[in-house]
Amino acid sequence: LSEEGKNPERNMPIGIVGSLGVSMLIYVSISFTIVGMAPQSLLGEDVPMIDALLANACCDHSEQIMFDRDDARQNCLSYSCTPILRPILYYGSQFVSFGAIFGLTTATFACLMGQPRINFAAAQDGLLCKMFAKVNPKTGVPTIGTIITGVITAFVACFIELEALANAISLGTLQVFTFVNAGVILLRMRPDIMHNSNNNNDSIPMGCKSPIVRDKEAAKVARSLGLIKRTSREIRSLMRRRSEESSSPSVSENGAKPVLLVVTFSVCSIIFSLAFSNDWPLLISITCGVFMILSATILFMLPKTTPSKTFACPFVPAVPLIGILLNSIMMGSMSSETWTVISIWLFLGLVFYFTYGIHHSELKTSTMKSVDETDENKTFSTGINTKLLLKPNTVTYDAINL
Repeated sequence: LSEEGKNPERNMPIGIVGSLGVSMLIYVSISFTIVGMAPQSLLGEDVPMIDALLANACCDHSEQIMFDRDDARQNCLSYSCTPILRPILYYGSQFVSFGAIFGLTTATFACLMGQPRINFAAAQDGLLCKMFAKVNPKTGVPTIGTIITGVITAFVACFIELEALANAISLGTLQVFTFVNAGVILLRMRPDIMHNSNNNNDSIPMGCKSPIVRDKEAAKVARSLGLIKRTSREIRSLMRRRSEESSSPSVSENGAKPVLLVVTFSVCSIIFSLAFSNDWPLLISITCGVFMILSATILFMLPKTTPSKTFACPFVPAVPLIGILLNSIMMGSMSSETWTVISIWLFLGLVFYFTYGIHHSELKTSTMKSVDETDENKTFSTGINTKLLLKPNTVTYDAINL
């Protein structure tokens, strides 16, 4: 959705954090109000707001407390109750019940709006079929992806049991949150591909620095060879940044260690939670706990990149690791049937990725091209005499190291 917003680097974090704050305030306020309106035995588990309004419309507090649970629900939670003590609450419960239909519809549309755009982003990179990346020229909406998502959603909702579907969605959502937390750690502790690509475009070629071009023809040749014209201020800034990077441990030295450590921590967290919920042998819990502590400790010791000036996750890797742990605790409470369904779905996704997605990824192709261009620049800087390519006395170099 950030692609459809104005100034997303600033407005998206404000919208996400702001909406979460407002939603939390509304939910907590309503929860406190409902708990104080009626005994817990009358609230139930399905529609506590409606039950609280109806109970106070049909019975006073003394009657709610005097009745046992069955009698109270029969006398206080019936739309045919007489007399109606508080008509406003009575009709208010009907209004809330009617409004719930629109609330469910809104939530459904929100989900159907997000998934086609996820497919659109994946299709842009080549991970999915290109038809999901097609946008209607008039509306600017991924029409084909929206229709396909709606048809699949309707089919699943029609033929799969609601409770099993809800558990599978809950577990899948927790897995997505876990992947996001893990991705934050990896982006902060591994060289970012796009960042490296930008750095390659802004780098000074080996062997020469800041050519000052006085001839248009020589300028074209120099530009084609990757000799970028720079001001003295840009050079000093770039050299200072490289000096700081060389004096401190570089994230490029991390290699694959962040991936292995994050995977170890995530898998051990899930197994630890499953062992605790299903009374598995204590040795499994202890072993997973030890590996979690070791992997987290090593992650804290690895060098990290400096976060951007825009909104970024603070206290990495502490916050993402806590998020992974909390998600794992909730995932461990899910039933084995739900885990079986999600495991099959995850396996099918991995098969599709390794058979199609990874071979059509635009990001992989651009990264390989960037590496090839870097190798060509190195070859040029060490093996080609620029005097044979440029006119004499048309290019002056600040420094040449051939």
